[in-house]
Amino acid sequence: MRALGALLVFGVTSGCLTPERRHFVPGPALAQELQCQTQRVTGELVPTRVCTMKAQRDANQQGAQDMRDFLNRQVIPPCPNESPGCRH
Repeated sequence: MRALGALLVFGVTSGCLTPERRHFVPGPALAQELQCQTQRVTGELVPTRVCTMKAQRDANQQGAQDMRDFLNRQVIPPCPNESPGCRH
C-alpha cells in the first residue's frame, strides 16, 4: 500500500519537476534572417511552429526552381502510330 501511495505522489509531482522548455532567442543580426510560421502537416490537427533562416529558404526556393527547370527541359517523344488514346 505504501508503494502505491509513493507511486501516486511521484506521478502527481512529476509534472511539476520537469524543466521548462527553453526557447532560443537570437541576437539582432540573426533575428533579421529568422522567419517563423505555423504549418499544418497533412493529417495533423495541431499546427507546428517552423522557423527557418534566410539561407535555408533560399536553398529551398533554388531547389524548387531547379526541379521546374529540369521538368521543363524534358523531351516528350512522339506517339507511336498504333497506340490507343495517343493524339498526333
